[in-house]
Amino acid sequence: MNELIYKISLGLLVIAMNGIRFYFQQRYKTTHAHRIPEREPIRERVLVGIVTLSLAPPGLLWLFTDWLSFGQLSLPDGVRVVGFLIGAYAMWLFYRVHRQLGDNWSLCWKSDLSINS
Repeated sequence: MNELIYKISLGLLVIAMNGIRFYFQQRYKTTHAHRIPEREPIRERVLVGIVTLSLAPPGLLWLFTDWLSFGQLSLPDGVRVVGFLIGAYAMWLFYRVHRQLGDNWSLCWKSDLSINS
């Protein structure tokens, strides 16, 4: 099959994941608007920024150019189709987990929780 089809499939999975996360982030913000806004610790924001900056540019370069094609494995079409199906199932699970958690899902980690005795 054409390599472009696989790149589009992967791009759709990434868009689906970000769309699911964005929807539930917005829903959390509207259902918890009356609470004191939670802020992520600075360490977490820095680490998320580092991960984003280290993963996004190479991914976009691979998706839209042939610049990183030297490191690409040539896998059989069957392996790629099975990989896409597993990814689609993972997106369905990702959505179900967010939906099931409902109001118990949060944007932030509660790193400063402690048990007071």
